[in-house]
Amino acid sequence: MKADPLAYLNPKQPEYGRYQDWTSACLKAQALDANGAGAWEVRQFFETEFLPVTLSVQDGKPGLLTGYYEPEIDVRVTPDAIYSEPILAKPASKAVQNLARSKLSARSSRVIAYGRPIDVFFMQVQGSGRIKFGNGQSVRAAYAGHNSKRYKSIGKVLVQRGEMTLEQASKQSIEDWMARKGPSATRELMNQNPRYIFFTEQAILPGEGPRGAMRVPLTTMGSIAVDNRYHPYGTLVWLETTLPQYPGDYKGEPASLLVAAQDTGNAIRGPLRGDLFFGSGAVAGDKAGVMKHPVTWTLLLPKAIAPRPFGVS
Repeated sequence: MKADPLAYLNPKQPEYGRYQDWTSACLKAQALDANGAGAWEVRQFFETEFLPVTLSVQDGKPGLLTGYYEPEIDVRVTPDAIYSEPILAKPASKAVQNLARSKLSARSSRVIAYGRPIDVFFMQVQGSGRIKFGNGQSVRAAYAGHNSKRYKSIGKVLVQRGEMTLEQASKQSIEDWMARKGPSATRELMNQNPRYIFFTEQAILPGEGPRGAMRVPLTTMGSIAVDNRYHPYGTLVWLETTLPQYPGDYKGEPASLLVAAQDTGNAIRGPLRGDLFFGSGAVAGDKAGVMKHPVTWTLLLPKAIAPRPFGVS
């Protein structure tokens, strides 16, 4: 269904204009894509159609950019001592669907496959993943819903317990902790996050990432999750931040990149909070897991509606 041309992209942020304010730029962008435009034509398009507007908040604090990715995990059709955690489809019963993590099991719904508990948990945190069966077949476990429980960071739980510092609370550090403590402690820690994600199988198309909340495939290093209370999906943002150059690179290097807001996340809260999609696989995960740096946002808005300055409270 097409949107009303006179409707605001985000009624709470009328500075983003109405759908009709973006129509001309969108049509020209489609033409560029269809004609296989080069770098010069693309740059000319952005300089002609948009104005850069730095986004700021009243307290003047910088934004925060983290990273996420699409895991690739090994699974099996039947459980064993290693592959013991069920990947569940969405239950038919609403009452079952709304149970806390600790109450859900292989008896709660159809089991898509079984994976290692650590792998399945972090796939739920990311929202989707690629699952590879023992026969080599791979499919995408796409987001199908959740149990309506509030997300709780197990990294913060470990920090509160004195197990690690806030700076140390990365995906890699949590996985190392789980490996040291064993299955029982791992299960207890995972159950501290009552939120549970259900999945559905999808075919993996070559070169196509998982679909975000905007319902379009995510682009590696080109898509971000935002707080959609502040930014409508499709918002174009020039980010100036620090990016890891290799797995485990906590320090990173200064970098700038153009991204589109195409997803959201339960932990992404605030007008300057973003989560950058790093792609699929272990290397992407190792980079995303250490991504936690200040970021400056510069919006690209159609010239007809671009205000100066553009601020949010």
